[in-house]
Amino acid sequence: MLVLDKSGSMLNMWDHDADPNTPTVRRWYSLYVAVNQALTDFNDELNFGMSLFPSKSALNNYNGEACLVNEDVEVPSAEFNKNAIIAALPDQNSLTIEGTTPTARGMTAALTYLKSLSPAIPRAVVLVTDGAANCSTSAVNNLQLFEAYDDNLAPLVNEAFVLDKISTWVIGIAIVNATTNLAMDGSPNGINPYEKLNELATLGGTAQVGNEKFYGVSNAIDLSSAFSNVLHAIDEQTQTCVVALDVSPIFPDKAVVKLGNVEVPRIVDCANEDGWRYVEPSPYMALELCGTACTELKLLGEADVEYGCDAD
Repeated sequence: MLVLDKSGSMLNMWDHDADPNTPTVRRWYSLYVAVNQALTDFNDELNFGMSLFPSKSALNNYNGEACLVNEDVEVPSAEFNKNAIIAALPDQNSLTIEGTTPTARGMTAALTYLKSLSPAIPRAVVLVTDGAANCSTSAVNNLQLFEAYDDNLAPLVNEAFVLDKISTWVIGIAIVNATTNLAMDGSPNGINPYEKLNELATLGGTAQVGNEKFYGVSNAIDLSSAFSNVLHAIDEQTQTCVVALDVSPIFPDKAVVKLGNVEVPRIVDCANEDGWRYVEPSPYMALELCGTACTELKLLGEADVEYGCDAD
């Protein structure tokens, strides 16, 4: 799931290409380009979905209208989903990007959706933002809504990783490593956005080595590179040898697994044997290929599963 920041600050200008002699562009323009390129490059490798925060209906008002997020994700995950996601984004040159930064609400929609999918297929979030989370559902007034950091976000990310094995990869756009001012400016006061994104990457299970745990970018070229690096990493991690079954076999002992035209033996010990086994003893909704069978699956990209029946 792509969880994308659509706050009003995404209309701020920033560096296009690390060349001071070229014009600056709007952050949203760059994000649109980066998402389009990432989906082009990985459209046949990963199943994508998308959640926006805030939603397209959010307004630049100092009240709850700036925090609106769709309860359901804008685009559910599916194969070859580039066109659907691009169609759901605000236009590349849009000047009506409004609202603040309800990151936890956007993550909640994405995680609720991902948790409804089979855990046999690896699940991950790519969170892209240019600021610190506010719009806490715990806020009791507009001042708390906008000027306080949303402490609900960190445990939300950590719970998804620890309990549901859903990792969160964080890309930060123009994030400054400094404590924010105490001002009524619609963004959290007295916190360091850099440290907050480091915390999210760590709790989401994707911390980089070094001081910067998230993927910080300062221009559009870096943004596209960060997307590519993150999706390559996800692709490598999710080259699983677990195959989800659409229907549980009525006679599980009669199932036959083939790689190409070669039958794969059924095994018991995945750590020490080459072959396949069911992930769970029941209800047989996924199987795992092990050892050389796993290697062969990654090369071929698919396995055939034939259901058999009793002779009686």
